[in-house]
Amino acid sequence: MPDMDMNKIMAMLAKMDKKDLEAGLAKANEILKEQNKDKQ
Repeated sequence: MPDMDMNKIMAMLAKMDKKDLEAGLAKANEILKEQNKDKQ
């Protein structure tokens, strides 16, 4: 994952409230799991 994308995600998360933050992190985890599956 390029650093630029990570910075965009971090900037987005920084603007969210706690409820949205938790939903965002859950979605990010799902995306990472999918990416890791593809690599194996």
